[in-house]
Amino acid sequence: MKKIYILSVLLLLATSYYSCKPNDPAPPKEPETFLVWQEGWDYCFFKTGTWWVYQDSISGAYDTMRVYEDDKGLDSVKDNNGRLENVYEWFDVRVYSTYSKYNYYYQVHRSFSNQLRRIKVKTGEYVGETIYFIYPPTIGKRLGYSPDIAEVVDKMDSVFVNSKLYFNTIKISHTSDETEGKKPTNYYLAKNIGYYRKEVGTTEVWKLIDYNIVQS
Repeated sequence: MKKIYILSVLLLLATSYYSCKPNDPAPPKEPETFLVWQEGWDYCFFKTGTWWVYQDSISGAYDTMRVYEDDKGLDSVKDNNGRLENVYEWFDVRVYSTYSKYNYYYQVHRSFSNQLRRIKVKTGEYVGETIYFIYPPTIGKRLGYSPDIAEVVDKMDSVFVNSKLYFNTIKISHTSDETEGKKPTNYYLAKNIGYYRKEVGTTEVWKLIDYNIVQS
């Protein structure tokens, strides 16, 4: 009986030793794929050939914004051993404004966060950027850092503006939009349209009067 007891103890110790060895490699983590949310594609991704014409209802000025470049893809991240860790989706839409004479980049990369940024640039000059779209776009959700805080303040199933009907609209407000002279700015976005109204401070109200949309 004593021999059986000693043998059992030795087997238990051996099992514990081999199961707790610190050098045992951990099983590889399954790679994850982080896709751009569908709302990002619906509200913000537009292909070359898309254009919008806006008119400022205060000054009467016109602005034509044209998509001159678009791109999208998947970025793979590997660990030190060359194993695939994660895959991140991204897209980049570049628009030129005939009014401001600047380019506006609408960019999202899922390795960063749940936000889509609007960047204002031209050759040799970077003006600034702002959070253009928030995910999920739930009323009251806020993102950003002082002084520029973006917030989803309203959503509507449909809205009728200037004899046009827009669906699934979202209003996003900014306390200090770097792409608009650091002024308080409101964007009114519609699904598959982009923004149909933009209010900049108290001096500009840009309304969409014509457009050509290319998304697929």
